Amino acid sequence: MADSVVCRDKRGRFSKTLQETSEPAVAENIEIDHNYGVGHLCIAGATGCAVCCPGIDKLLGSTKINTSTSWHSGRRLVEWGTLLDHLKFCSRCYNGPLILSHETIKGEMKCGLAGYLYIQCTSCQELNRVPYGSTHKENPSSKGMPSFCVNTKLGAAMIDSLGGPQRVNNVLTTLNLPSISHKNLKVMERRAGDMIEDFANMSMERRGREAFAAEMRFGFINT
Repeated sequence: MADSVVCRDKRGRFSKTLQETSEPAVAENIEIDHNYGVGHLCIAGATGCAVCCPGIDKLLGSTKINTSTSWHSGRRLVEWGTLLDHLKFCSRCYNGPLILSHETIKGEMKCGLAGYLYIQCTSCQELNRVPYGSTHKENPSSKGMPSFCVNTKLGAAMIDSLGGPQRVNNVLTTLNLPSISHKNLKVMERRAGDMIEDFANMSMERRGREAFAAEMRFGFINT
């Protein structure tokens, strides 16, 4: 009589009642470590498609946003503090910082001497609109996009020293900066003119009150 084979049960305990089988046990629920058949192969180029870059369709359909590689050329006026503050984390998943590279920048919307970069988050693939210049609003409660401070200062320079739109674009072309349409330059000049006029009125009103108070004080001393 042959000796019984000592085997282990499912819990790892030795048992003599189990018989050794020639066929190995087949594992269930096998997971494939390298499943190359699952995934997305993008053939849309550097900009990506709606699957690997959600929201890219809106950028491609907009006439104000440049999604081609031509925006890489030229110079830009960049405020590093503003740019780095908006690169700290993603607006959707809050992971950060956002990576500033050729692969993650999907487009640019130029607004005068400043503008916005559309940067894709590497964690959730969300597109973040990142300004590279400080902004302001004449009325904080008003709707719409804010104005860039550098554009308002350019409008003030047009009134003070530079002159008309043609001279401004001549200076920008010499510096290899993107040119600005005459219509937008006139808008900047008008906005800066309104702010200068309001500041002048406030200054005259303050000086008037100071002069009146000084006259009243001088008249009271003489009496």
